[in-house]
Amino acid sequence: MNKEIQYIVLLVLLMFIKVYSSYKWIKIREIDIDVQAVFFADTASGWIVGNENQTGKIFKTFDGGYTWILVDFINGVLNDIYFIDENNGWAIGHDMIYNKGIVLKTINRGINWKRIRLPYNVYLKRCQFLDSNSGWMIYNMARDTIFYTNNGGEDWEVKKIGSNKKIFSFDFVSEDTGWVCCSEGNIYKSVDGGNNWINQKIPIDWPVLVIDFLNNKLGWCVTGNSAAFLQTKDGGKNWDILLESMTPCGIFSFLFMDHKTGWACGCNEIFHTTDGGYRWIREIEVSVYLKDIFFVDSLHGWSVGDKTILKTIPTDTLGTFVVNSPSNNINTFLLKQNFPNPFNSSTVIRYKITKVSYVTINIFNFSGQKIRSLVSKKYIPGNYSITWDGTNDYGQPVSSGVYYYQIRFNDKVESKKMILIR
Repeated sequence: MNKEIQYIVLLVLLMFIKVYSSYKWIKIREIDIDVQAVFFADTASGWIVGNENQTGKIFKTFDGGYTWILVDFINGVLNDIYFIDENNGWAIGHDMIYNKGIVLKTINRGINWKRIRLPYNVYLKRCQFLDSNSGWMIYNMARDTIFYTNNGGEDWEVKKIGSNKKIFSFDFVSEDTGWVCCSEGNIYKSVDGGNNWINQKIPIDWPVLVIDFLNNKLGWCVTGNSAAFLQTKDGGKNWDILLESMTPCGIFSFLFMDHKTGWACGCNEIFHTTDGGYRWIREIEVSVYLKDIFFVDSLHGWSVGDKTILKTIPTDTLGTFVVNSPSNNINTFLLKQNFPNPFNSSTVIRYKITKVSYVTINIFNFSGQKIRSLVSKKYIPGNYSITWDGTNDYGQPVSSGVYYYQIRFNDKVESKKMILIR
């Protein structure tokens, strides 16, 4: 084979590999709430907030999104959630009993939530925290106002933008430097923690709906009215129009992992870019409005909307599944329902392994805390069973309630629910 033919073959192979993403989107769960926001601390631990019949709810997952546990709720609405690590997080919304904006705060992985009510009748819309102390948030239909805390959300200070333009979103890259995006193409920047703001208008008189900065120089924004997509490389002084219209339906959320790789969702579509936003590829189209998207790395992402949770499943370069959802794990292992269930003193968990591999089985309580490690060893193919006697790792009996047992087989995972009645 001469060099010209080798070169052509190499190009074809590279093009073929590039056609396939290293992951694939799947619908993993339908849930009876209008999901507003999603946040993950790592590939396993995540949270969502949403609303149903004037009740705002917080759910937690410990297996990447296959199983969701209700951990708290309020009489009102919850619109956003943000974590700085697996322990410390905040959810925001509106308390309909007190008619006040409300902040829910956790310091133990979302197991318990403290309620902090603002002295204002506002519907809190979006929040962001840089660490356990510094955070910002805005409310729906806000004009000229952004809230700031320097003590982890216990107290909030009103910062004035100096404009009566409607505020849609914001982004801070440090305690000093941040931007808010507003109506009529207006973006305001602060370099002193929100005390003073300068206008950095984009070259389009459309509302700027979402903004995301990678650092104090490189950032992107998307507008309403057919979703024009813009980029700045000088901290917002100048904005270049990369696309005049990403999609006629609009973009509700986007984020960038680095200067080239980003994702966006809007209406019923998810888009992906690998060149900094110049070109976007539609990765999936669904039947519901998608309101938020989140990635922890280039392979593991989630998107949420009305009663819907989507996630990525890593694949190899040819599009072959590497990790399957629980319903497809039967080819590598089979986790059966425990018996008896409900149980009083002990229950038996049966499982089948189809190839040599390292297997772990753990027990989690309703809040997602691991309380017992049952199995952690290498297996050969065969049928197995293990008995759980209702105790934790210290040999202490656990209380009555709902528990989950989870099997991990290489990089695959499946969970099932069981009920202990004392």
